[in-house]
Amino acid sequence: MTAAEVDMKFPILKDDEFPILSLSFVHEDFQKWNSAWRANDASTKLEEQIHIASTGVKGRSIRNIAAFSIGTFQDARTIARSRSHVQLAALLTIKDALNASATQPVRCFIQDPLLTALDAEFLRFFGIEILHDPVCFCTIDQDTLVYAISANDFVYRKICEVRPWPRILVCDEIDIIMDTTRGNNEQYGSGLSAQQMQDLKDMLKPYMEEPLPEAEYNEVVIKSGPFSFLDSSSIYWRTYTAMEHRQYPEKLH
Repeated sequence: MTAAEVDMKFPILKDDEFPILSLSFVHEDFQKWNSAWRANDASTKLEEQIHIASTGVKGRSIRNIAAFSIGTFQDARTIARSRSHVQLAALLTIKDALNASATQPVRCFIQDPLLTALDAEFLRFFGIEILHDPVCFCTIDQDTLVYAISANDFVYRKICEVRPWPRILVCDEIDIIMDTTRGNNEQYGSGLSAQQMQDLKDMLKPYMEEPLPEAEYNEVVIKSGPFSFLDSSSIYWRTYTAMEHRQYPEKLH
């Protein structure tokens, strides 16, 4: 897909189409939701899940994270911004958990056509690099964790196409992805075709699956709020060893 085609399929909002938010406001907004996330048991449980998933292949470690569809931190809607902030907080939890046992720092890349120049500056504060389509997909290999919460069908199609497939995938549950009505809108296309759905099922066959931890809801973290993505997302990971890679090369495609 060319850059022009991407722009047509995913209209990129310019900075002047968003409310004027200062960088300090975005940081303060994030700190509020990051504190709520860190205080929730789901944060600790996610760290445990990442530790289990990332140590499944002896002698190999996750080298990079490829994240998609995190959204903009300048959205005029408070609920939309809060979802982006909590998803970023969860992403940083994952990054910290991987770095705890890594021999070298884990690099983190994000691709999202909604990201603005201010968003990019904000994310660089956390050591996150912004890449554009299709470069972020090109970073995916067998030592990659892909983070694609509430991603559109374009992202899932591209993930299926890359070789080798990622070691860990944190994304919507497979039943949610397979819902053929998800992508039926003007902005994101017509959903996954029958063949693309089969490709996704085939890709996930060698993976273990576990739902993401449930959040504890309260007057701050409401059921329909920014933590709701946990209720419909899973972590998928591969556990076979380097020897099994040689014995079953079809798993790497």
